[in-house]
Amino acid sequence: MKRAKDVNPRKTAVQERSRFTVDAIYEAAIQVFTDNGYNSATTDLIAERAGVSIGTLYQYFPNKEAILIGIWNRNMDEADRGRDLFMKGVKPEDGLTPRKIKITLKAILKLHKESVMPHLYFEDVPQPDFIQEKSRKKESANIKSLQEVLGQSTNLRRQRLDFAARMIHEVMERLIHRYLTHFQDEMSEDELIEEASDMISRYLFAD
Repeated sequence: MKRAKDVNPRKTAVQERSRFTVDAIYEAAIQVFTDNGYNSATTDLIAERAGVSIGTLYQYFPNKEAILIGIWNRNMDEADRGRDLFMKGVKPEDGLTPRKIKITLKAILKLHKESVMPHLYFEDVPQPDFIQEKSRKKESANIKSLQEVLGQSTNLRRQRLDFAARMIHEVMERLIHRYLTHFQDEMSEDELIEEASDMISRYLFAD
């Protein structure tokens, strides 16, 4: 496994133009990884798809692995924003309801639609330790937030809220990942949300 310093960006995009360039490289990389597979993807292909010179790409990233890890980092930042929006919209003091479960699932699906594909390359590029640790911390924070909401909910069937929060988190994450990568052609997004929210509501709430 490469050390963390070998996969870090070469410079940080501070100015708006630089951020635009980095975002273009990330989006191009996702497309190239998806179309060609990670192992067959090259920095030349990514630069061409992004509309930048290979020299410009190398100003920011030493290799394609650094680009992929940058995408992972960006996705986790998006997940943080998603959790903040969830907590703001759900309002923990009001608890969780079947309607709010639907809202939550829709928000998670929206966040994942642009971030799931890069996660398919975990086997091709083992995540560095610092990425794994960051991911674990964010997962724990998400589950803690969900448990906080459950603590203010009424008419729950489940007594162990820590277990319930973990189960709901795992079901939502796994189901949406699988939907986006394996069976989108079998049902619409609205149908997925309807079925998933019904399943989670039946698990959580008494009749």
